[in-house]
Amino acid sequence: MVVGKLIDSIKAQKYDGIIDIYLVADNCTDNRKTYNVGIEKGITVLERFHNTLKGGNFAINHGWRYIRDNNLLDKYDCFCNFDADNLLDENWVYEVNKTFDFYKDIEVVTTYRNSKNYGDNWISSAYSIQFLKESDIINKGRATLNHSSYINGTGFCITKKIFEQTNWWDFNSLSHDIEFTQWLMLNKIKTGYTEDACFYDEQPIDFKNSWKQRMRWCVGFKQVWKIYRSKMIKNMFTFKVNKIKLWVNFTMIFPAVITLMINLLFYLITSGLMVSNYIVNYLNSSLVMVEQVNNYLRDLIIYFTTTPLVILGVIFINYLLWGFIVVTRNKKSIQATSWQKI
Repeated sequence: MVVGKLIDSIKAQKYDGIIDIYLVADNCTDNRKTYNVGIEKGITVLERFHNTLKGGNFAINHGWRYIRDNNLLDKYDCFCNFDADNLLDENWVYEVNKTFDFYKDIEVVTTYRNSKNYGDNWISSAYSIQFLKESDIINKGRATLNHSSYINGTGFCITKKIFEQTNWWDFNSLSHDIEFTQWLMLNKIKTGYTEDACFYDEQPIDFKNSWKQRMRWCVGFKQVWKIYRSKMIKNMFTFKVNKIKLWVNFTMIFPAVITLMINLLFYLITSGLMVSNYIVNYLNSSLVMVEQVNNYLRDLIIYFTTTPLVILGVIFINYLLWGFIVVTRNKKSIQATSWQKI
């Protein structure tokens, strides 16, 4: 099972400190196979069953509150989170610990997200490129500018202080990583990033599962917006608040919607100008040749029908260029052949 490989990668960490592993078998229906793997590996396994409260966020909540309720908090300085299909580089914990030691003002560290199955097909590679972009371009860029990074899935680590401030991980949306990021921003808590701590996860390889996942994310984004919209809108009009960080995080909640709205606004404005110009020419047709007005009407129709295609083409080229840049920058870390990378 994949979780066994994750446990092995954690146990293989080149780190001198204490690392304890807690496996939450959340609503498992595999005849306790997951449970048995954990027991065989010699780790603590927590079984959890609930008919309605399902998902990774509730599993995290259950595991971390177990640590609290069993008076184990003082044993640890930091707490990390992974999915069952993740794998860690052998220096992951060491690099995260080094980041905490170097940046004294951070309480959260997120890491470099790579993929195990980039080369499976175009779906898995598209996912991989997007996550590499978020790590290598966005989070690395933010860290370079001394700005806070954002949590991207799993592979993050928090201090005991944050553990307590979040009420032992009280984030229950379907996009709890985005929800946590918004909470950190609104509470002015900086998130650090280290590209030297690399972890791998597995991406979908068929469109059906990809569609389900993205629909789940959309619901999660909507839930996050509902939770934080009043505070975010208020801060947009509040002095002494970093508006750049606020707007960047806002676009992170609704990336596709904002892209659509910007392009739609551009289309409506330019179309309105074209129509206004045509109306003026038509009303003054006594001074302008009728043939010229008809030619302008033809141009107007061509504009209406072709501009959406041009906008879609520009978006496609933009994504294509981003993909080329990301793959070029991360070609050594991508686990795939040269042809698969292309």
